[in-house]
Amino acid sequence: MKVFISTDLEGVSGVVGWRECSPEDGRHYQAARRRLTLDVNAAIEGALEGGASEILVADCHGQYLNVLYEELHPAADLVRGTRSGHRPRLIMQGLDESFDLVLLIGYHAQSRDWPGILSHTYSSVSFLAVRFNGIEVSEARIGAAIAGSFGVPVGMISGDDRICAEVESWLPGVETAVVKYAIDRYVARCIAHKKALELIKMAAKRAVQGVDEFKSFTFEPPVRLEVSVIDPSLAYKLTVIPGVRRIDKDTVAYDAEDFMKAHAAFRAICYVSYPRK
Repeated sequence: MKVFISTDLEGVSGVVGWRECSPEDGRHYQAARRRLTLDVNAAIEGALEGGASEILVADCHGQYLNVLYEELHPAADLVRGTRSGHRPRLIMQGLDESFDLVLLIGYHAQSRDWPGILSHTYSSVSFLAVRFNGIEVSEARIGAAIAGSFGVPVGMISGDDRICAEVESWLPGVETAVVKYAIDRYVARCIAHKKALELIKMAAKRAVQGVDEFKSFTFEPPVRLEVSVIDPSLAYKLTVIPGVRRIDKDTVAYDAEDFMKAHAAFRAICYVSYPRK
């Protein structure tokens, strides 16, 4: 059985602040990287115990250089690389129809989902909200829709209570590992790390064992993408992308035949919006 693990950093055990998520912040970031790697390894161990035979991990935060490569469980391969590179599937890079199941590790709440820890959708400095077919989405929901386009279901997520509850609301039966409880966007009650690792491991194991019970998620075509931005000047800039039009002072839209075409437009919006390093 092939298992794909997509990782983020804001939802990792114990992480509560931006300085833990940026390489510029030294020791705090290095500590968060190590906890991320331990969370991922716990998921790998659970997946193996559940029956996984092949595992691919995608590093999906920031510059995609967060998982400690030399400390990653030897049963898994790793997709990593900087934003200067092209990742057509973004947080699902490396996934294709040959996989059986997706696990989401270290995910966070969507934009404006207070008090979700470090809540945002793709960019905390550029985007106010991202919507597909009128539904305001989290990165978890976008990732699930990408996977669903290949017929692959999401079986498990770890993060704070807000993102786990959100995913359960549109993906009944998904396994969850709540590693912290949000009090404010920058304050959480964090479960002891050893306990959090056990929760992740057991949720991953259950998900792999129950793979046949999960159904893939997707948005029914046609699909309309809307992105609301923090700086209205960015909305003007985004209209240089063919097919993207401004529908409000701070919002652009793109209409597509299916989700993956809409996601390609979203990827272009991200490329224009983010600084390349």
